[in-house]
Amino acid sequence: RTTEAQADVLTKRYYQSSVDEISLSGSLTKTKRKKKRKVVGTSSSPKKVSLGPPRLGPLLVIEGPAAGEIFPKGWTMKGFKRRGGATKGHIDTYWYSPTKKKFRSMGRVTEFLNVLKANPGFSEDDAWKSVGGPS
Repeated sequence: RTTEAQADVLTKRYYQSSVDEISLSGSLTKTKRKKKRKVVGTSSSPKKVSLGPPRLGPLLVIEGPAAGEIFPKGWTMKGFKRRGGATKGHIDTYWYSPTKKKFRSMGRVTEFLNVLKANPGFSEDDAWKSVGGPS
């Protein structure tokens, strides 16, 4: 029977010799294989980047008009569920103005709407700049 220390040695041998399988009895099944690499760049010496496991992006779980008294007509809301990491399962909520400005917090939405309310001549772009949104 293979001990844990022997299994560690076998695992190290596996990664060093690029074999396909290692059984717990200690026998090695050698099968050389080339790892696929993605070539990036168009210069004379392109960089090689190894392909890792596929990344799981956020999953859209909520989409619709923004609900609440503070939202004027045309505002929408989307919620995305995190699919990995320490905060897996958390839902990130984003609000979008009629001109597709993206807000990550209700505090920023309220600040933006207060600027629009206080300055009737302001466009959404002007209010966006005054609350520190990216230009």
